[in-house]
Amino acid sequence: MRVMVLGNAHRPGVREAADQLLPFLRHCCDVPIFDLMQAENLGDVEADLALVLGGDGAILRVARQMGYRQIPVLGVNLGKLGFLADLSLAEARDVFPRVLRGEYRITRHVMFECLVAENGGEPNVYLGLNEVGIQTGPPFGLVEIDSPHRQ
Repeated sequence: MRVMVLGNAHRPGVREAADQLLPFLRHCCDVPIFDLMQAENLGDVEADLALVLGGDGAILRVARQMGYRQIPVLGVNLGKLGFLADLSLAEARDVFPRVLRGEYRITRHVMFECLVAENGGEPNVYLGLNEVGIQTGPPFGLVEIDSPHRQ
């Protein structure tokens, strides 16, 4: 199995967790990319799984980095809440051999593609996981929503 190891080295505990897990991971699987600086284009990496160290925010960032080439993500929660990243560091070491044997299930989440065009210009494309937020400019702004599925 090829596993990307990802996170944000500027967040507390991420570098230390990576230092603990990396030797273990390299012993039992191929690690084609180790990126704690969010510098890599993940859409070009051949991998079977992304192991994300951090929290839900780190998982959302990784989903954006992967772009249109999504792979399963296993999140190790190093923060306070973990709706998407629910494994502790200790649990990750215990669970990972089962993952390597294929003993897991994938929960699919909705990815949104949002196009934003200002003043008739070319639209900018943004990807989002589970939700998209829209904020207008001050003091008020008009938001026009056009959906290809609208009747």
